[in-house]
Amino acid sequence: MGVTGRSILAGASYAESSLIPGQFRPAIDAIRAYFDMVNRSGGVCGRKLYFRFYNDGLNANAYEQNVRHLIEQDHVFALVGSLSAADSGGCNYMKGQQPPKGAPDIGTFALSYCRAQAPNYYGPVGSLKPGIYGCCEEWRFLESRFHFHKPAVHYLDVQISHDEGMEVVDALVRTLHLHGRGDVYQSQHSPAQFDYTGDVVNMRNAGVDGVWSSMDLNNDVKLVRAICQQNWRPKVIHLEISAYDPSFIQRVGGSCIKSQNIWMRSVFPTFSDSNREIQLYVRTLRSFCGSCQPSIFGMEGWLSAKLFADQVAGLGRDVTRARLYSALNSVRDWTGGGVMGPVTPSRRIIYHCNYMIHVTPRGFQRDSGLLCGDFYRSGDYHGGPVAR
Repeated sequence: MGVTGRSILAGASYAESSLIPGQFRPAIDAIRAYFDMVNRSGGVCGRKLYFRFYNDGLNANAYEQNVRHLIEQDHVFALVGSLSAADSGGCNYMKGQQPPKGAPDIGTFALSYCRAQAPNYYGPVGSLKPGIYGCCEEWRFLESRFHFHKPAVHYLDVQISHDEGMEVVDALVRTLHLHGRGDVYQSQHSPAQFDYTGDVVNMRNAGVDGVWSSMDLNNDVKLVRAICQQNWRPKVIHLEISAYDPSFIQRVGGSCIKSQNIWMRSVFPTFSDSNREIQLYVRTLRSFCGSCQPSIFGMEGWLSAKLFADQVAGLGRDVTRARLYSALNSVRDWTGGGVMGPVTPSRRIIYHCNYMIHVTPRGFQRDSGLLCGDFYRSGDYHGGPVAR
């Protein structure tokens, strides 16, 4: 079961492919760096932490095979830090890994509802939950500054991107007091779309003055490049945290970034923040891997390792899956060392607090305190919150 008198073995499946080259790898590197830091300090109650991981190539069948191999062949004690847009492939198999004896699944972030809502899943930043949307402090922050009134939302024909796009649409409808989703310009795209020039022309002709994207890093780069190439300057561009990556500025180019008003909402402050946990992550990562760069997915991987290691440490020498489940279920209002708003992993609902990050040619700049909103039922723009 992955536990000996001297060691504890954990494992993960992550995705690396031509569609998302290297984007999820920082989570794996962060977990390795965290475990190395713990081991250099004597381990967890005298046990060293070991980590085994496999690339599923963004293939659902491969994800299932990886998870099955980790549990049945490698005999991991727990899954820690799996991150793949193909993670739905493991849901049927993981139904056989129920508490209290099945393998716990801790972070990095579940990208399918079936994994996110599984009773053995615990996300350090919470879990996706269908049928709700978060609102509205981030959009009120932007609207009060830039006074947009005709937003556009772009998303991919992939479930998580599409659903996140719909949540953004719903939140914009509520924020701007619109009639419904039809009042928001929307466009769905293939992950492999090459050029966004036509989309930019169409938005400009439709009177759009604010652009939101729930796409991945690569498509965000192509979209923003096309906006610059058409010399169009909407009042605001908002990207999700998948673009919170040093390569985004490099790939888009400083002159393009400077000509636009680009923002992101982020569960974490910037990596230059003085927060002790963030600085420990950045310092430890660079010491462990000289070529590694901090990223959002890396920070989520780091917190997955921290959540796991902290709860295992609380078990002392009697480390069992049943006791780990009990410890994870008792975690309340966890902030990962003050790097984010409070999250209760066993609640299995997404984080509800964000910082607003301004993208500049010189980097990512935090420009707000922590903004915390409520959750509303999808398609409901007048009723009260269903969760906080």
